[in-house]
Amino acid sequence: MQKKGFCWLVTVYLLILLGAALVAPLFYILVSKLNTIFQANWLAYLAQKPLHQYIDRLRIAGFICIIPYLLKTTQVKWQGLALKINLKAYTRGFLRGCFLWTFLLLCIVLATHKLQMRSNWHLSIFKAFSASLLLAFIEELIFRGFIFEFLRKKHSIHKSSALLAFLFAVLHFSLCNEGKTNNLPVFLQSLQCAWNSLTSIWGNIHWPYFFSLIFLSKILVALRLYYNSLWAAIGFHQGLVFTLMSIRQVFLFNETQHSFWGTGRLTDAWFVVIVLVLVYIPLKHRMQQKHGEIL
Repeated sequence: MQKKGFCWLVTVYLLILLGAALVAPLFYILVSKLNTIFQANWLAYLAQKPLHQYIDRLRIAGFICIIPYLLKTTQVKWQGLALKINLKAYTRGFLRGCFLWTFLLLCIVLATHKLQMRSNWHLSIFKAFSASLLLAFIEELIFRGFIFEFLRKKHSIHKSSALLAFLFAVLHFSLCNEGKTNNLPVFLQSLQCAWNSLTSIWGNIHWPYFFSLIFLSKILVALRLYYNSLWAAIGFHQGLVFTLMSIRQVFLFNETQHSFWGTGRLTDAWFVVIVLVLVYIPLKHRMQQKHGEIL
């Protein structure tokens, strides 16, 4: 029986965060030095990034890098991640994600007022598609892939899905922020930034977005289990992100937020939470019939 549980997983994350905070200043300083020596657009681009973004990227990269080690130290197998490509499940998931987010945006626009189109908008389909695919793949590999399978070894599907949804939602509000530490050495700034990412979580939470993430995670788990393929979740997740990225390239959102309809960003509306619940309920019953236990 697997002894490692949720607390062990949190400890692993904290160690990764600490490692990212210690390594990030080295990359930050190195890129700044190289940018003064060599003339390269990509170096100039990286040199403009604030320290907290280095920590954010490194903690994600750190988790990805240690997944092979985590698989060896737990009972989770590569096969359990359901990474075998399923093009049909991926395509269906992608189209469903695009349709859902487009439908919700149209409802919000019709209920409030039209979004303003950017005067010099340019829609890069390839950029949005590739960026959304990379983001969806990384998040699904970590959350609905390894973490879900890890929790499932010790808990029921229902409890595993609930723990995962909570973790998935909370970590979206774990934002690195240097705060008022610009006068400190860069290594201390980095540690302070990592600390703030833990202590300011509840202060950063926006409740419609929080519950949207909760039910999105549950929907993604249901799709992953129904198709027995992580690519079903990757496709759906990518469809949502791709649609949102495309919308942001074309439209300007309302500055004033409506308590129910949000601003058009979709993640700040209680209306979206309600629709996600309605999408999740039939999936829940379907998965209950398939697996014989509550999702």
